[in-house]
Amino acid sequence: WLPQRFVLAEYKDSETIKAWYYSDEYKELTKLRQSASTGSLLVVEGVEPHAQGSDTGKAAYIVGEIEVTDPDMYAKYAAGVPGTVAAYGGRYLIRGVSGETLEGSWAPKRLVVLEFESMERAKAWYNSPEYADLKKLRQSASNGNLIFAEGA
Repeated sequence: WLPQRFVLAEYKDSETIKAWYYSDEYKELTKLRQSASTGSLLVVEGVEPHAQGSDTGKAAYIVGEIEVTDPDMYAKYAAGVPGTVAAYGGRYLIRGVSGETLEGSWAPKRLVVLEFESMERAKAWYNSPEYADLKKLRQSASNGNLIFAEGA
């Protein structure tokens, strides 16, 4: 999974984004975008309210598309991860998925988006000793794709 372009836009709630997407103003832009590109558009509810921007510069994200193959083992992973994410200053923006595909065929079974204050902190967490055993557990209990993405 190597998206050429990945856009994560945050709105106060899913009703607001749907109102924008289905608005008369955006309908014309949708035609233009669809004639010039391909892809999927997915609306997903986040896990907590989020303030835009970062006080320390450009935020970084880890985006994961996961298919759980061993739910019991994955539950152990899911229970252990939040503490390691928080220890590196990260937080969940999306955890799981109950989204709605508006365009394209992308329908992830599980979507996770983590936010860190910088790419350095995101990579430090991913490569940390605290996450190492949990990472192995996730990899044995699921299939998926993960990417690092710098914020705007």
